[in-house]
Amino acid sequence: MPAQPQHESRKFHLLMGAMVALLTGADLLLARVVHYSGVAKTILSVPFALAFVAIAVLPFIVICWEWRRMWFRTSLDLSSMAMWALAVWILIGPLEQIAARSPAPLVDASLARIDSQMIQTVVIVRWLQDFPRMCTALQVTYYLLLPLAVTALVLPILCGHTRDVRLYLLAASISVLLTLGLFAVWPAIGPWTTEAFAPGKLQAQIGPYLSALKTHAVPRGPEIKGIVAFPSFHSILAILSARALWRAGKLRVFSAALCVGICISTVATGWHYAIDVFAGVAVAAASQWIASWALGIQSLAENRALRRNPALSPGRAV
Repeated sequence: MPAQPQHESRKFHLLMGAMVALLTGADLLLARVVHYSGVAKTILSVPFALAFVAIAVLPFIVICWEWRRMWFRTSLDLSSMAMWALAVWILIGPLEQIAARSPAPLVDASLARIDSQMIQTVVIVRWLQDFPRMCTALQVTYYLLLPLAVTALVLPILCGHTRDVRLYLLAASISVLLTLGLFAVWPAIGPWTTEAFAPGKLQAQIGPYLSALKTHAVPRGPEIKGIVAFPSFHSILAILSARALWRAGKLRVFSAALCVGICISTVATGWHYAIDVFAGVAVAAASQWIASWALGIQSLAENRALRRNPALSPGRAV
């Protein structure tokens, strides 16, 4: 492997290791502050989950080493990205519950006030009631985030763009910290609490659940995931996923269109205020910039400028 890619790969793994350590430390420390007891079991599950993934992919790695050497590097990249993504995904679960227990008051009224000056969620939800097929399409689009995110984690590596996935995974991890920090400071339930439309089944459960966490009561039943309103992490992950797939040939247009559809669906399905989406765009942009800076990766605009004028490349005489 060339020296520069090797250095970049090493830097990425060091940064992801630091990110996982930071998430673990935050889980353990903040869980004691808010008296959350579910964190220890979750953290102990991380090494077992990673071991399971390692055992599952080991035969494929061995096969590549023995018969398909050209795939060996790709198999290692896919395996390492999957393990980092799994570790982060597991560790953000307790942190979400911890952030929901912050003493900050709910700000639904303030977000609804901002919404009233922009695009009110209730107007969109009621308008869509007259178009059931469009409503169904947007509901389906909302749940296409997971396939889009997984595709962004795998496809660029198969196309030889591993750097894009490194940037994507680090930016997504950074965005998690920013999102949960904002959620802890400005917590909200959702627009159905302040705007006159009927919530869905899961939406109706989130209000009492989050209110119980605020009073340090123990909610009945299992923990509810996906309780972050401001900013919209759905929008953040959709934007970062589309960015990771930007160099994936013909899939670029589809992923960009799906990203826009997901952002629209977060409001159209009543899950988010419009301001949640705009805040999500800001968090995604900030996370992408921080990750690019940390990895020393140039932006798309800088890459285009260098292709037009190679003399601008660092270390080259002008």
